[in-house]
Amino acid sequence: MAAIAFFKRLAQGLSALGARRLAALGLAGVTVFVLVGVCGYYLSRPPRDILYTGLDPQDVMLNLEKSYQASAKIVSAVDRLLQSLMDAVN
Repeated sequence: MAAIAFFKRLAQGLSALGARRLAALGLAGVTVFVLVGVCGYYLSRPPRDILYTGLDPQDVMLNLEKSYQASAKIVSAVDRLLQSLMDAVN
């Protein structure tokens, strides 16, 4: 019942504002909503930088090999961690 009374008072208060003030309030709300959405999208994007330029194909292959080795080490470390957690649970 308290919620119904609250929404009735809210509707009465908004209707008492008048058309111009209600439109201004709505415009301000939409503006804030859009700005927060745009800023959130912009700030959540990953940085886009040029990582390497002017590399020979041999350099590219060397970098790929190093990244594969690093990712293999990470995967094996995570696998060992998960296995130790499973052993601890059992």
